[in-house]
Amino acid sequence: MHFDYFRYPEGAEQFADGGTYMRYGSEYESKSAWRRNNLTQQLREVRDSLQSIGSHALVSVAPLGKLRKIADLGRSHGWTAYESVYQDPETWGREGLVDFIVPMMYYRDDLYSPFLREWKEQVARYIPVVAGLAPYRVEETGWPETVIEEQIEEEREVGLSGVCFFREAHTGARFPATRRIIAEAFRPTALPLAFARGKAFQAAAPTELALKPAGRGEVILSWQQPEAPKHLPLTWRLWVITTDESGAKHATLLAPRLTAPQCKLVASDFNGSSSMEFGVEAVNTFGVATPCTSALTISLPDLKALAGGK
Repeated sequence: MHFDYFRYPEGAEQFADGGTYMRYGSEYESKSAWRRNNLTQQLREVRDSLQSIGSHALVSVAPLGKLRKIADLGRSHGWTAYESVYQDPETWGREGLVDFIVPMMYYRDDLYSPFLREWKEQVARYIPVVAGLAPYRVEETGWPETVIEEQIEEEREVGLSGVCFFREAHTGARFPATRRIIAEAFRPTALPLAFARGKAFQAAAPTELALKPAGRGEVILSWQQPEAPKHLPLTWRLWVITTDESGAKHATLLAPRLTAPQCKLVASDFNGSSSMEFGVEAVNTFGVATPCTSALTISLPDLKALAGGK
């Protein structure tokens, strides 16, 4: 459940709620504090409603990309989430009202970097923050495509929970340079976020990993899954640690989202390795995974013999 434009309107100082504030806001120190609480209270009601029906739906909000005014910014801020439209993401995160935040960081340079760090310091200590970037700016305001590349790199250096892009049309085939930048940035598989609420429903770790021949140089790796709550279906991640002929080890995610407790493997895909250690994680719908507590190790010759290949 994603809330976009969850804020007071632009130019909120002209918003005609004076009478309502006089009637309902007397206990607050200011109209600004009352307005922030109005938004926050709506999210409390959403959380309480979802809990009352036993829903595990995730909730997110896209606030403005500039969290608060920064005293030493040295330039005009434009509008900010906290002061201009009365969003209070720090409270939302601290109270667990939302599962993650997607700030609309559609700016660059000194309207991007300082605020990226603010999100890290003020909000990311409570909940994941996914920086919303603006490839639409390449077409509409003439940004170089390299700005998106630099912003992805900076987000990773700061250590937030990832990035997303607005809007989808500007990541497609009409914009090959932007598309290439995104493809390169996400060449390694990016795992889904693990949301804190899911820790209460963490599955038991898979056990009894086993291999059996499948013919034509292939094998099937299977495992047993202890019983899990039926209302929270599981998927599985399959990992392998290969050891090459020099003794160096390399970890690889073979399959990020298996829907059955087995996976077909091609023995020749592991050529160049002397041995393989396979491990499986069970992942619930919140993205929370079990540790790989059981593993299966096999040498390449034994794997090929089982697969019936050379």
